[in-house]
Amino acid sequence: MLKSTGLIIDVAANGQEAVDRAFNTDYDLILMDIQMPVMDGYEATSRIRSHEKTKNLPIIAMTAHATYFVKKQCLDVGMNDYISKPIDYNVLVTTLNRWIKSTCHLEPESESEASMPEKAVIPRVREDIFSSLSLFILPGVDVKEGLARVGGNGSLYMELWVEFSKNYALTTEKITRFLEVGDIEGAKQLVHTVKGVAGNLSAVDIKVAAEHLEIALCKDVHSCHSPLQQLHSAIAAATDVINDWQNDLKKDSDAQQTPQAAQAPEALTMDSPSQISLMNQLTDYLKTNNPHAGKTFDSLKKNVRDPQFQTTLHQMEQHINNLDFDLALSLLGEMAGSMGIDHEKNKKMG
Repeated sequence: MLKSTGLIIDVAANGQEAVDRAFNTDYDLILMDIQMPVMDGYEATSRIRSHEKTKNLPIIAMTAHATYFVKKQCLDVGMNDYISKPIDYNVLVTTLNRWIKSTCHLEPESESEASMPEKAVIPRVREDIFSSLSLFILPGVDVKEGLARVGGNGSLYMELWVEFSKNYALTTEKITRFLEVGDIEGAKQLVHTVKGVAGNLSAVDIKVAAEHLEIALCKDVHSCHSPLQQLHSAIAAATDVINDWQNDLKKDSDAQQTPQAAQAPEALTMDSPSQISLMNQLTDYLKTNNPHAGKTFDSLKKNVRDPQFQTTLHQMEQHINNLDFDLALSLLGEMAGSMGIDHEKNKKMG
């Protein structure tokens, strides 16, 4: 999510590493997690504040416990502000803009924004991109809310899910191993991490299951079996869909990479069967708000090399990334018409 803002990001694995990096690197801002291994966020902030070089460095707390007491404690140890988890993209942007000093500003998107005293250094999510959001059906996930958390960037949201599937599909197996060797703290830390990541993705069932397991680990390790199974089922329900989606994409990609196209792509013409097929497929995906649209568009873009269509392709890409599928579909129809292709009927017009 942070990388999508264009900022340069460093990640510390624990509180002590955060302190060391702060002393040895020039940062514009630190996002400080409260609950970390080795050293928590409160202690890390106190140590950073004690150093002359970093005594005025903006430090923003990230906490899942946004109570008055926690917020007060964050400010008391020297943090400047706080962001509640799960993270909301617009809140994140507003907070970063408040504390990061930058001489590079993006142009405002509207007159109302131009009149604001603070110029945005990071683009805000548009409010109108969720009008036809029946895509990305994931069990136990509030997809609309999840997309809002990443600024409406559908491609980024799916990338985050692919990363989640890769990194956390075996979470319950790892927790079981921690418990078998008596490493309760290791189990707690992993559950806490999964809970936070799930919250940012608006994976409601996974987050709730992780919360139940976290409570069980704090009370009685022997009562963990049921919440552990609940967490396993919630993770599997979502990651199975993501894995199927990835497999489907691979099949589509393999089917589109014909030997002729792979060996001599320059031989493709403006009305080639490959382009017509890709246009038909992309049309279907755009009409049904199917997440395969992005990958299919990438294949089409590689096949259309005429300079006159590059601006249109760029605009289509932006619309697809912003989930403006209706606008992308309209541009696709205009481009096909300019090519003399009735792509929905799979033939060249006479």
